[in-house]
Parts: sequence; structure tokens; C-alpha cells
Amino acid sequence: MNSKHIALLVGALGVGLWLTSCRPGKLKPPQATIAHKMPVGAGEKIVDIELTDIHRDRVSLRRQISRHRYTVIDFWASWCGPCRREAPAYINIYNDYKDRGLGFIGISLDDDYDKWQAGIASLELPWPQYSELRGWDESLARQYGVSSIPYTMVTDSTGTIVARGLYSDELRSTISQLMD
Repeated sequence: MNSKHIALLVGALGVGLWLTSCRPGKLKPPQATIAHKMPVGAGEKIVDIELTDIHRDRVSLRRQISRHRYTVIDFWASWCGPCRREAPAYINIYNDYKDRGLGFIGISLDDDYDKWQAGIASLELPWPQYSELRGWDESLARQYGVSSIPYTMVTDSTGTIVARGLYSDELRSTISQLMD
């Protein structure tokens, strides 16, 4: 196989992953604030916002992140097939590294509390889950320019983004490099 064929194969794989991700039919334009105009990228700090958990309690995003050496923020939804397929790999990564300082935070793009709660239970997600129950209008997803799910971001304990947009194998490799 020559380099042209490899390039075509890699390109097709990328398009395939994009096509199999969950995306909204139409994203609304970002709100007119400076923070919403540009997604936060690797090397930048995450803003501190209040998150709402499954028990409807409010917590600080930065406080949750500061509890771990590294934190994976997983954007997902109960209705998203690719999210459900990635979940077992994420659970394995979490279980392999949680005792070494890895945390996970789930940010759901669900808009129905009962379906969100059922999704967490059926997938047996062991890490904290948060949602505004606003679907694609979830402020954290809009803040970071999330346009398809599943979508991940990795931060260090200070809230600095070290990686984003990784799926299971890439995520495991990145976490392994960071934690070892």
C-alpha cells in the first residue's frame, strides 16, 4: 500500500468518525459574549462555572477538576449511540487510572431528566455527572465549541486544557503518557 492509499484511508476513517458522531441538526449561533466567540483550546484555562449534578446540587467545575492530577471531561448524551459505544472504553480508562489521580466528569447534552438518569444507570457511569438539561444549548458545550458528541477534553489539576477531541484509543494513549 503506497502513501496515497494510506492518506485516503486515514481521511476516510476521519470522515467516518465524524459521520458516526452525534451532531445537532442545527447549532444556534453563540451568545454575544467574548467568552463564547472563540472556543477554548489546548494550553488555555477552563473558566470556572457552576455545574448541576444528578441530585440538582450545584458545584464548581474548577473545584471538581482540582481534586485530580488530570480530569477527562466527557460530553455525551443518553440518546447518542456513539457515546454509548465509547462509554465502556472510558470506564476501563477510568478504572485503570483513578487510583493514580485521574478523574472524569460527565457533561450531558440531554434535555430530559429521567432519560439522563436512566442513561447514567444503564451505562453504569461511575464518575460525577452534570447537565443543565438544555440539550445542545448546554453552556459548557457552547463555551468550548462542542459540535458533535462524544467529545472529550483533558485538563490538569489547575484547569489547563492539555488535550481535546480524543476517542477511546487516543484518550487511553494520552492518559497513559500523562500519568506514567
